Amino acid sequence: MIAKDYILVGRFEHKVDARRRVRLPAPWYDMMGNPKWVIVMADPEEKCLDLVPVETMEARMKVLRRKSVNDPAILRVLTVLGQNTEKIDVDSQHLIRISDRMLDFAGIKQKIVFRGCARIAQLWNPVELGKRRV
Repeated sequence: MIAKDYILVGRFEHKVDARRRVRLPAPWYDMMGNPKWVIVMADPEEKCLDLVPVETMEARMKVLRRKSVNDPAILRVLTVLGQNTEKIDVDSQHLIRISDRMLDFAGIKQKIVFRGCARIAQLWNPVELGKRRV
């Protein structure tokens, strides 16, 4: 189970292996409670991916479920979320295999940067992230 007071911080650069797998940062893996899977989604505002721990995603979905599904704005959010989100299995070596479509969206090829953003993390192409001020 994830620690309720967890915070994903730091910056980790990893290689993408020949099978296009990446290793979750060990401190985050432990902090997230050794998950069997994580959520990865296309960031709605940046050219990166968001890694969302299971409990964080469940909390977000709980809020959306409280809203009326007849609300067109909520339906749009759920549609965009559904088609741009993947449930990714975590193997025994803490490796995840993000789909080619998602990696291509973020321009991630041979290296990846994991950047902590408190309750989630962002996954970046290091060159693209280097162009950013923050």
